[in-house]
Amino acid sequence: MTARPWRPVRRKGGFSSTELVAVTGVFGMVLVFVLQAIGLADSVFRKAQTSGIGLKEARKTVEAIMSDVRTATRSLARYPTTGDPMFTSDEETTLILHVPDRRPDGSLDHNLGTVKIYEVEAVEGPEGPLRILLWEARVGGNQEGDPVKKRVVAKQVSQVAFAQSAEQTVFGDGSTKSFGLLAPALGSNDHLKEQVLIGGKNRLSDGLAVFDGSKLILAKAPRDQVPIDVQYRVDPGTVAGSKGANASSSVTVFIEFRQVWRTSKHDEDARSMQFLTRNALLNK
Repeated sequence: MTARPWRPVRRKGGFSSTELVAVTGVFGMVLVFVLQAIGLADSVFRKAQTSGIGLKEARKTVEAIMSDVRTATRSLARYPTTGDPMFTSDEETTLILHVPDRRPDGSLDHNLGTVKIYEVEAVEGPEGPLRILLWEARVGGNQEGDPVKKRVVAKQVSQVAFAQSAEQTVFGDGSTKSFGLLAPALGSNDHLKEQVLIGGKNRLSDGLAVFDGSKLILAKAPRDQVPIDVQYRVDPGTVAGSKGANASSSVTVFIEFRQVWRTSKHDEDARSMQFLTRNALLNK
């Protein structure tokens, strides 16, 4: 019997079921990784896009408010300044500024101007939890116009503070240890630190100076003609000057924005942005 020569068995074209399962599994894993990467990139893009727009709007809002502070000649305790007020200044809800008109030569016209009222309002929905409204009223002579709501200047705000401070300089005479203030000192808070500077040192910090209502009391009388620079927080809703002005000479504005967006998975994400800035009132 003659033996047949050995020949390798040729397999028909195609893949076995084992190979197909393995390839499908690998492809599935690659697809999952790709989709996750796309989702992450989309989420980062949405976050960056929303945060960028929000940051620009937030800075614009703060700059607009502080521009009014810089050009205002006084901060008002209430408006109208006579009769029953529609608005009363408050650290957490209301800032009232008197901004004079400018003449063609650039000088200030103190007889004509605009009262600008920044009011914090609680709201629900995408603009909340707080938003800031701007009201304006024309004033001239003894006439005070009705406030008109101009626009929403900020939304998606979570916290606001309009801290106001008085600044004055008194001089020692070698014997006096108690000095009168323009208004009662309320004490420092998170946004405004009170100080009594003598020789460049804050004597409130070392206990050599204290505020007692409308008085500054020092532990030791300064020498004659030594300047004492005082800054203290005041109640913006208390009239302390002419034409309804309070005792404030500078305003510190703190605003925290809460920007919210949705990811590619429709989950809600958020971040906070905080702005703290201080400016003196013009000619105050």
